[in-house]
Amino acid sequence: MGYGMMNYAGQGYGYGYGSSLFGGLFHGVFSLLFWVLLLAGLYFLVRWLMETVSGKSACLLSAAPDATGSAIEILKQRYARGEINREEFERIKQDLA
Repeated sequence: MGYGMMNYAGQGYGYGYGSSLFGGLFHGVFSLLFWVLLLAGLYFLVRWLMETVSGKSACLLSAAPDATGSAIEILKQRYARGEINREEFERIKQDLA
């Protein structure tokens, strides 16, 4: 190694603790950011794959009822969950029939 490439501590260029804010602090911050984004991306990829394989969606924003359930089935489910009482159940059932 040439004499001109030595720093003040006698070590080769690029070794030592470094005195640059950009070399130290930003390197650590961007390394952490990289790993956080990588792990978050892997988490969402695995979650998406699991939902795709199972055929279920975890989206809570979907207002559409289950495509396999008829109106009567949905009514029965609402009654079973306690969302409507017996009188409402019977009235809606008559309307649907």
